[in-house]
Amino acid sequence: MFDTTQIVVTALALLFGSVVLGTVGFGIGLTASPILLFVHEPQTVVVILNTASVFLLTLVVFQSRRQLPIRELGPIAIAGAFGVPVGVFMLTSLSDTVLRAGIAGLILLMAVAVARDIRLPQTAPHVVGPAVGFVVGALVTGLAIGGPLVVLLLMGRGFPGTVVRESTAFYYLVIAVVAVIAYALTGLFTTERMAVILMVSPVMLLGFGVASLIVRRLNEERFRRGVLALIVVTSVAVLGTELLDLQG
Repeated sequence: MFDTTQIVVTALALLFGSVVLGTVGFGIGLTASPILLFVHEPQTVVVILNTASVFLLTLVVFQSRRQLPIRELGPIAIAGAFGVPVGVFMLTSLSDTVLRAGIAGLILLMAVAVARDIRLPQTAPHVVGPAVGFVVGALVTGLAIGGPLVVLLLMGRGFPGTVVRESTAFYYLVIAVVAVIAYALTGLFTTERMAVILMVSPVMLLGFGVASLIVRRLNEERFRRGVLALIVVTSVAVLGTELLDLQG
């Protein structure tokens, strides 16, 4: 069973992550993973993050259900669901070291992509969209990281920040629900993991309440700056965690 320190650290990490998730529609993995990896092994981190996200994502999507561009999002989300089995295979087959390195490396690559204003190709959107959806579905399920790729895709299509936030949340919700089902079928839910998720759920609701206040003050420029700052800071944090682990 997890000790008190692990539970407190987990609650604080998910509080921070839920504020970010409620504000920009993604990022709970980016922000909470570096903290959670100090007290949990990677498989537990991924399962907790994706499972605990479902309720908050449902709230975001419910609030914005009338303006979601479902026709554009549908193929991307469906392709993402097909990527879930690949993510589960990664999560159950790769070692803790490889999973940690994958999380750190992926966050760093996304930081560079956003910092350099890299836009995903918009030609043949009926191909590019589902391809990105599939890859991110696998990454989110296996590493709890990948949301920025969907953000870059949607921003490249000219959607305003609020629509990007809500669309990303919708996509992430679909993936998280399918991933949770897959986790259950493959025995990844332990009694300890479920207990922690239940204990920290009230804290995550608090974070979502804070996010609801923040999101009202966001404009396009602040949204973009917030996404960039989020990715850069968490990249440094994850890489720092890995360096400390190597030194130990």
